[in-house]
Amino acid sequence: MHPRNVLRPAAPAVDVETKREELARGIRAELAQAEASLEEARARWRRVETLRAEGVMAEQDVDAARAADRIAEARLEALRTRLSFTRIQSPVSGVVTARHVEVGDLASPRAALLELQKSFRRPPGLVADGRDMGTVVFPAAGVKVFLTASAEERARRRHKQLKEKGLTANLAGLSQEILERDRRDSARSVAPLRPAADALVIDSSGLTIDEVVDRVLGLARGKFPAIR
Repeated sequence: MHPRNVLRPAAPAVDVETKREELARGIRAELAQAEASLEEARARWRRVETLRAEGVMAEQDVDAARAADRIAEARLEALRTRLSFTRIQSPVSGVVTARHVEVGDLASPRAALLELQKSFRRPPGLVADGRDMGTVVFPAAGVKVFLTASAEERARRRHKQLKEKGLTANLAGLSQEILERDRRDSARSVAPLRPAADALVIDSSGLTIDEVVDRVLGLARGKFPAIR
């Protein structure tokens, strides 16, 4: 029998409330760790302030301690936000109500995490994925790709992923949620969603994964011939 004709057993039903509680419990555990990390960062910052006042602390060490404190505080705020919205978010499909606020929309976590993200720019280089990588985080990147697809195609792909996990979702609903996220991300005041002026825009709606990879590699090899 051809492998594609083999019938797979139906996935067990998902208890939404149980999954929701598991999600909240995990976030609460992370929250406790984040609170402890913030206390440690603030204790280090107090020591650094004392040493700087005594003239025995280098300015770069002061900056590092300040960044660590801000990152710890931002992580704590992000976790608190996640926990507060656990009750209105489906833990199995990612479907959210109009009241949902993404952590990515909040200026404070983004500002603190931006310093950490930028610190990863070092030899031999990296591949960064995100909605503002080419415009905010790494604006001087040598190769920029803005990968997109129609809302309908992204909804179809998401629907397929959920079905493969044994979950149910409404295709039209997924498409609407994707459109809403795009609208919100494009209109936000902090790092709005848009392609960088020098980015290659690839609409993958009618492309296979291999075709997308070939286009990206072609762009990279054109700018960096050493890439195989």
